[in-house]
Amino acid sequence: MFSFLGELLYFYISIAFIYACLHAGITHLVYWMETRLAYWQDPSQLRPSILLIVRNALIELGCHFARAFLLPFSSFRANVHPISAEAPVTPILLVHGYAQNQSDWFWFQYQLKQAGIGPVYTINLWNTMGGIESHAEKLGKTLENIQAKHPNQAITLIGHSMGGLVSSYYTEYLNKGNVNIHKIITLGTPFYGTRLASLGIGLSVEQMAPNSAFLEALRAKIESASVPYYHLASQMDNMIVPWDSALMDPLKLESKNQHIIPDEGHVRLLISPQVFEQVKIWLGTVQNN
Repeated sequence: MFSFLGELLYFYISIAFIYACLHAGITHLVYWMETRLAYWQDPSQLRPSILLIVRNALIELGCHFARAFLLPFSSFRANVHPISAEAPVTPILLVHGYAQNQSDWFWFQYQLKQAGIGPVYTINLWNTMGGIESHAEKLGKTLENIQAKHPNQAITLIGHSMGGLVSSYYTEYLNKGNVNIHKIITLGTPFYGTRLASLGIGLSVEQMAPNSAFLEALRAKIESASVPYYHLASQMDNMIVPWDSALMDPLKLESKNQHIIPDEGHVRLLISPQVFEQVKIWLGTVQNN
């Protein structure tokens, strides 16, 4: 019995390691080629050293390997109550990205609770083949349940990658006023698409392709939105290519609603202290000096 379990665990670890290596290797190779091409066309463009890219690839490899061990716990929901009974009620829903699940928010959710921010909720979208519209419909049902628990509070949405698009689509197209959205914070969300979308499958990756009609219409909605948006991008995001696609206004770059960090990979955004500190500023829990 123990021998069988040991072999099963070894097989699982091997598959997880191979997946992590392939994912980190392929995405960073594309990122390296993209930055070199951009630099050859315009020498003022970012050109990180190969050692820095390898370093980030190894960190992303570790992140994906850790994700594999959290996967069995993806259906478990953590305690959603704030750490302190005296803490102000700030309902937050964390929305994961493509082919991810709520367990990827484990550390981020823990950090929010340690800071006394909450209650913090998560969601599993699961349907990888579905479009962003269907994900947004499921998101809406979860938001209505959260609103029923906190009828006097507005809800903040924090979306990672595709999760930012799902949050935006629900807010701009599906919300009929029955959910009070306070603000939307996006982390590495491809508002202008990503060239790596072609590596995925399903309708949502077609919608995340560069120059897609879906993204063009969504950006137009966001530009005239009454709900405030905040966008964070990393210059070494190995999944959002080019990296400034994660900004609604790539020409403006840094502003009170946009923030750029220099050297974090796509999944690493969920465990980065830099990201968390900026999110706390946007949540209004600390002052921006």
